[in-house]
Amino acid sequence: MRYFLTPILLLYAWSIHAQSTFTYTVDNDFDAGQKFRANGSVDELYSLSDGGYFAAGSFQTMFTNPSSPFPYGGGMITANGGVHPDWEDGTVLTAIRELHEYQGGYIFSANFGQTILKMTYTGISWYVIFGEMWADYFRPSNAEYTNPYNVNWGWDVYIQEDEKVLIAGSIATDTLQPNVYRHLTRVLPDGSHDENFPVIEASPINPNTFISKIEKASNGYWYVSGNFEGINGHISPHIARLTPDFDVDPTFISPLYFEQTSSNLPTELIYLDNTDRIWMAGRQVKLDSNPDEIFHLVRILSDGEVDPDFIMGKVNSDLWDFGFQRPPAIHKVVQNDFGHYYVLGSFSHYNDTTQLCITAIDDEGNIQENYFGGNGATPNYYDPDDDTNFRRPRVSECVFLEDGGLLIGGAFSNFMGSEKYSIVKLNQGTVSTLDQDRLEGKMKLFPNPARDQITVEFTEPPGGNIETLQILDLSGRTVATYPWQGNLGNYDVSDLAEGLYIVEIVQEGRQISSNKIIVQH
Repeated sequence: MRYFLTPILLLYAWSIHAQSTFTYTVDNDFDAGQKFRANGSVDELYSLSDGGYFAAGSFQTMFTNPSSPFPYGGGMITANGGVHPDWEDGTVLTAIRELHEYQGGYIFSANFGQTILKMTYTGISWYVIFGEMWADYFRPSNAEYTNPYNVNWGWDVYIQEDEKVLIAGSIATDTLQPNVYRHLTRVLPDGSHDENFPVIEASPINPNTFISKIEKASNGYWYVSGNFEGINGHISPHIARLTPDFDVDPTFISPLYFEQTSSNLPTELIYLDNTDRIWMAGRQVKLDSNPDEIFHLVRILSDGEVDPDFIMGKVNSDLWDFGFQRPPAIHKVVQNDFGHYYVLGSFSHYNDTTQLCITAIDDEGNIQENYFGGNGATPNYYDPDDDTNFRRPRVSECVFLEDGGLLIGGAFSNFMGSEKYSIVKLNQGTVSTLDQDRLEGKMKLFPNPARDQITVEFTEPPGGNIETLQILDLSGRTVATYPWQGNLGNYDVSDLAEGLYIVEIVQEGRQISSNKIIVQH
């Protein structure tokens, strides 16, 4: 998503930004309850004209949360998180990726990339339909090749201005050669195959080779990305550039190291910014110059060189050491109005700093602590009847709202200390940099380590209406809240388990100071 501000708005934005820094707090007036409590993720959020949202993803509630009105893959909610009146008995019953509006309906990849479907919204509810003109794309059995679009993997959809539809993946467009796949194809508006579209074939030729992402650059060129070593014989691992007519551009050569995986989250382009810089991410990203080192976020310039001014990102999930689950990863990058980038994924640390599935970085890659304060998503306890069923959390989606807030989608049961399941709304606030500077070194906290109680002292009164003192654990969960006791107060920590905690002072709904404390009994 890109934003363009007028000079007046830019001046206003700079003035506000110069005096204060943004921060976010949970909006508890928005509550989707347990409608999306599931072993799966809300990966896409789409705004409806009445202020509601359509949620899409891999979530499945039919077994662990059968009372949910959204059994699988999709659901409609109101602006405050309630069931949308237009949903009624609508069902999707398929995982959804990359939903796009098209000709009064919607096109999307489904069932984890094995299907491409067209869906229609009837005005009463959502239904998957199979039109005569729009053949459905599907992954056939070994013996069935009756459909002209047999999908091995169908990952991305891009609708051109002329309404022709690009489909990326691994697709057999010739029923006489069902095992010969094209990795980028184009469909005409009536649903038929565009016979004039050139052959785009990724290598090596095997079932795990596919294109997972299509993006158009400002000069009309195309970038394709995914699980491949090259395109049409041109070696350019994981990212290649095509001309406006879809010929391979041999002047662009990827700096990445090719390592194919059967994973459904390959090294891929997750963001093409407004200066055509390429953000590559995944479960692991390797550079050809040093393939032994693993990164999770790398930025490449439009000439194919690694951006030397960007601190490459590495993530881990050390707070949630669930060995039976997939490795940590980065899923998405989005940019706000002030040139900062929100990095989303499944991780507990970004560049060795606690950042719970979401972090904000500047253009050089430095973490902006003020946005989320190291807080975010915590493990997804998806089964209401069995708290031993849980998975590592993830944040997959971030939508910018008109009031400056954010709508977050993913797989979690708690976000920034509030019980929220897979969808949460955040309000935007500000922390004055003047306050931060003024309070620097003015707050004392002792003893540290503490056994039974801590004393908090301000050597100079902070001013304003301080409401509470809060203690958070490293997952971002609020474990204790106390009324403010003035500039010198004692607070009981005897009930806290031993460990490292964060002590926050909250003034008028915003954090104005924080310190770390160790509890040892």
